[in-house]
Amino acid sequence: MNITTVTRLGLRFLFELIAAEVFFCAGFPRRKNYILRFASGLAVTCVISGLAYWGSSVVQAKALQSIVFFFPITFTWAASLAIICFSFDVGWKELLFVGIGAYNLQHLGYSIYSILSYMSKTYAGKALSEFWLSSLIHALVMISLDVFFYFFFLRQRMNQVEIKEKDERMIVLAGITLFVNVLLSNSTHVDIVTPTSEYITRVLCRAYSISCCILSLAVLFAYGHQNWITRENKMLESLLYMERKQRQTFKDNLEVINLKCHDIKHQISLLKGIDNRDERNRTITELEDAVTIYDSHVKTGNDVLDLILTEKTLICQKYKIQLNIIADGEKLSFLSHSDIYSLFGNAIDNAIESLKEVEEEKRFISLRIFSRGNMLFIHEDNYCSSELDFEDGLPVTTKEDKNYHGFGVRSIQYIVSRYGGEMEMKVIDSAFTLDIAFLLGA
Repeated sequence: MNITTVTRLGLRFLFELIAAEVFFCAGFPRRKNYILRFASGLAVTCVISGLAYWGSSVVQAKALQSIVFFFPITFTWAASLAIICFSFDVGWKELLFVGIGAYNLQHLGYSIYSILSYMSKTYAGKALSEFWLSSLIHALVMISLDVFFYFFFLRQRMNQVEIKEKDERMIVLAGITLFVNVLLSNSTHVDIVTPTSEYITRVLCRAYSISCCILSLAVLFAYGHQNWITRENKMLESLLYMERKQRQTFKDNLEVINLKCHDIKHQISLLKGIDNRDERNRTITELEDAVTIYDSHVKTGNDVLDLILTEKTLICQKYKIQLNIIADGEKLSFLSHSDIYSLFGNAIDNAIESLKEVEEEKRFISLRIFSRGNMLFIHEDNYCSSELDFEDGLPVTTKEDKNYHGFGVRSIQYIVSRYGGEMEMKVIDSAFTLDIAFLLGA
């Protein structure tokens, strides 16, 4: 092939790859001015990729052409991922998922077109010999495959966390996919001497390539589904652990109530034998303080939130922690009861755990739930005496038993992501803050 043909095919490969990647990225958040970012990145990549293909076509030795051609293909694949990373807010694992899936989808479409082209030439003369007709049918095949794959397979999994889990096997799969598909792409560059060799090259090799692409996509999603199952198992384990904690919380609450009741009975006994007016008044005041436990019921407009906050208020009284609440619970109606209990229960439990050992005057927790426009905001902060390490935006637990500790923050993140919200945890000026934002009516 001449230089012009190689360069044109290389650029066509880039656009096909980018188109497939865009479908894979349809559910990912976009960066600011992403259209400008995407267009400028694509323009720069077209120039550099074209030069790379032009350079590879200069090599005249046929024995080396397939090897040399490997490099511009690899570069184009990496450059296309750079465009996606520049335009969409994706992590390395999501980017790798997009790169593997899109490359397989592109090569699947190319292989289908190659077989159609050969069959057309064999049974309908030179129907695809015209460049415009060949390009039109090629584009229709690629677009149809991308749209079909998106609507009937990919869209159903867009919001599932299974495609966002770290898995080192994906790196291995990416390398194998790229290597095998590039070799299959270059298999058509061999000399075609007889009809038999042409049939083997144009049909059998492409059929094998189609099988490899389908298998690779199946394995890719299988890895993601396996990660999802593993995550669900961990969540079940954490729920069992939280159930045990709730039983302990109930015991703690019962202990607080029993202590208060004991104080009340003690104060009543004292009242019977007190004649001094001042002493009697002082004892009555203490008695009034003792029965304030029955004023701990919190009312926010959401029954589940009231229950969890009342429960945590009792625990805070036990540890002499000041819990300040300003909450519009009615706005939480879009959350399930279990998610409300888990979300706020974990958030306050973590705060209580961190405050048990600090000075009493620094034991405070502040919780605010409010809306602005069509946004709902949740803000929690508490004193934090230690420096925390963060990984993927979450604080790393300092407990020795890391199997269960740390599940609280991961559970919060999981719930927020399921409802399409945003979450941020940070430590500023000895204060740990948790901020969550939800789009109402989404």
